[in-house]
Amino acid sequence: MRHLVLRESTGLRYFTFFYLYVMQGIPAGFGLTAVVNYLIGKNLSAATVATFSAVVGLPWALQFVWGR
Repeated sequence: MRHLVLRESTGLRYFTFFYLYVMQGIPAGFGLTAVVNYLIGKNLSAATVATFSAVVGLPWALQFVWGR
């Protein structure tokens, strides 16, 4: 049986990158759309919903710093 090693397989590296990118985006998409819509539906104030959205989106807004 052949062992899968990232440094030896270009295709596996691309697949892993794509998979991790998608898995990062699913919680962000959920947190920034579905939960915000739910909170709006519960008649929370606009300031509360905006604060939640900003806190959830902060890691993605600052990820360029981590990528340096």
